[in-house]
Amino acid sequence: MKDYDYHRPAEKVLLDSYRKQNRNKNRLLFLAVALTVGVIFCMISFAYGKIQVDIQKHIRTDGMTVSTYLENGTEEMAGQLHTLSYIAETGKEKFAGKLCDQTIKYCDCVVADETAFETMLCPAYTQIIGTYPKQENEIMLSTKTLTYLGISDPKVGMELKLDFYWNDLF
Repeated sequence: MKDYDYHRPAEKVLLDSYRKQNRNKNRLLFLAVALTVGVIFCMISFAYGKIQVDIQKHIRTDGMTVSTYLENGTEEMAGQLHTLSYIAETGKEKFAGKLCDQTIKYCDCVVADETAFETMLCPAYTQIIGTYPKQENEIMLSTKTLTYLGISDPKVGMELKLDFYWNDLF
């Protein structure tokens, strides 16, 4: 006991000796706590990711979390809906016809106003390239339709020669 410091309190001496004696036990306890915290963090991260994926899946399935439509609705009905306090947005969407090339039908076409497009349709899709059509004869197509047309490298503003059949009897 030549190197013993007589001015140190007894608590410090006992704490140092306990720490030196149980070094392996302390390492094991530290590792157990670190692994437990890591596993809990991973489980919470997976649960949060699962919830976000489910939310996106339901939005894509339903169009928007709370949306509905009136079949053959009139302007008067739309005005009445817009006055209700629990309805935030109202938009208009109408089935217009089919996009064809000779005998092959590529897709059905829908005409939507800007409100319906921005607040009801856009949240249901990802990676939308381009903007809402502003001029006459502009159209937005899905990548699946472009693949059917044989276009692998589409550009915004490119011209296509296709036939459009309106949804009417004649």
